[in-house]
Amino acid sequence: MPARVQHRRAPVKHAPVVHQQKCPRGELEAFRLDALQNVIQLAQPRLLLRRGQIVTRETRHFVEARGVTTSSRSKEEENDYRYFPEPDLLPLRVASWVDAIELPELPDARRERFISQYGVSPEHAKTLTGGLKLAEFYETVASEDPALAATWTADYLLGELNYRDFSIDAMPAELFKELLTLVKNSAITDKSAVEILRIILDAVKEGKNPERPQEIVTRLGLAKTSGDQITIAIRLINQGARFIATNPDPSGPSENGIVPATGAMAALIEKATGKEAFFVGKPNPLMMRSALNHLGVHSETAVMIGDRMDTDIIAGVEAGMETILVLTGVTRRADIEPFPYQPGRIVDSLAEIEV
Repeated sequence: MPARVQHRRAPVKHAPVVHQQKCPRGELEAFRLDALQNVIQLAQPRLLLRRGQIVTRETRHFVEARGVTTSSRSKEEENDYRYFPEPDLLPLRVASWVDAIELPELPDARRERFISQYGVSPEHAKTLTGGLKLAEFYETVASEDPALAATWTADYLLGELNYRDFSIDAMPAELFKELLTLVKNSAITDKSAVEILRIILDAVKEGKNPERPQEIVTRLGLAKTSGDQITIAIRLINQGARFIATNPDPSGPSENGIVPATGAMAALIEKATGKEAFFVGKPNPLMMRSALNHLGVHSETAVMIGDRMDTDIIAGVEAGMETILVLTGVTRRADIEPFPYQPGRIVDSLAEIEV
């Protein structure tokens, strides 16, 4: 018997399906010509330079049939760019005074001048020349100590102004300059100076006339009379500095009561250094003679008015002057009797004295 033959199908492998996006034939042709034109335009100058020729400024035309570019028109002069006058604009004729116009100093030039003239850092110079009014404000307050003024203007003042949405016009230059003087003379600490600055700006924000920095220092007792100053004085005197004090008053009146005065500070330094202070103020006769000479008067026609027996009144007595004790300071009526010298008059206030 013939055998049964079984036919098996061979496995069919399906080709991967590729999705192609149709593109119009015209766009492909345009793209091809554009690419060919760019290649030719880039190759043309290189070919000329290799031949030692000069590349001229010109507009070239692409000849599609030949695949080359040809010169269309040159661009060497102003008229080659097809300029034409604007009919709506009238001719501008500059007057003769144009030569007298002085241009303002530009920020870059002003920044370089600040660095060379005032010795400020490049960072501070860049900040301070950020605006014309700010630069003018800095130059107004930088007369005594430019570096200190730059630091306080750029680092402290601008921060407080930005916090209150103020411009530099809000800060009176004369008050800021006075504040810088207090900081420079170590009359107040940096912390106290910031507090004074905030008080001034808050007063401006409320529409009030701000107090002067020295008035705020006196009212709040912000004067720098801490041990730091005394320590510096002791070190300088031990190094050979002359120890000169204004007056020997140990205490004086203030709005908050009796406070230590020059004499108390001088006594502390004398104890620490072992050196005695020379007091140039009352009751030193030198001060009284200098005052009489300055006023152009004689002791017989002058009057010494004071609130202390041990400095004011004795100075007048030793100078041969009439003396008046005012009971508005530290001296009371009960304190007068023990002194071997007595004032010519005793009054409760200056209002009782008739000139």
